[in-house]
Amino acid sequence: MKENDELLEIEQLYEQWRHRDNLGWTSAPLTITVSGVLIGIAYGYIPDSKPLVRALILGLAIVWTFSMFIMLGKNLLFMRGTKEEILAKKGFNAPIFPVPKDEKWLKAIKGIVVFKLILLIDVTLIIALCYMLVETLIYVS
Repeated sequence: MKENDELLEIEQLYEQWRHRDNLGWTSAPLTITVSGVLIGIAYGYIPDSKPLVRALILGLAIVWTFSMFIMLGKNLLFMRGTKEEILAKKGFNAPIFPVPKDEKWLKAIKGIVVFKLILLIDVTLIIALCYMLVETLIYVS
């Protein structure tokens, strides 16, 4: 009975990992899309005579991108922590980012590398948005 409980716990944990991995893959395109739409609104629809409104919209884009960065980082820490705390204690060694067997070309790109690239994209986007915000605020003064 104890083995069944342990197996059930591992299966539930692996299912959580799968959902968090899917969330990580969808976060980058979603972040780029939402930030791109907000930048388009800020520079396409807001006239140059209203820089404070443009700065507010850019600020919203920064908050959105930063919150997605935090969410992705927390998911990554959760997956690493549960692997070390729960699975390692039970002697179960599973990759954090498994690669499907039929996708051999993915073996060259480890899942952790993809997560780090997504984090890099978020950081780059935050820096670019901050630059646009500063440039807009300088225009006000």
